[in-house]
Amino acid sequence: MLTSSVSQLSSNSFQLIKLITMTQVVSIICKPEAIDDIKSSGLGYSYQQESNTIEVLVENNYDLNDEQLCTHYDLDYNLINCIQPV
Repeated sequence: MLTSSVSQLSSNSFQLIKLITMTQVVSIICKPEAIDDIKSSGLGYSYQQESNTIEVLVENNYDLNDEQLCTHYDLDYNLINCIQPV
């Protein structure tokens, strides 16, 4: 009985962790030339004056690689500096 309870608890914990990580927000750091794409996509953004970049925060989709993620959000992958978890 105890083994079954521990197994069920572990399974539930894993599902919760999976759910949390699958909805993780990522920061997409873009070159300034991406501003038109960002505005037309309707995504929120902030200009980082120190680095002359634009930061866009989006919900991550682990089924997509970086290039596909950018395409999903109508961003030109060639205008991306980096993608990182928040």
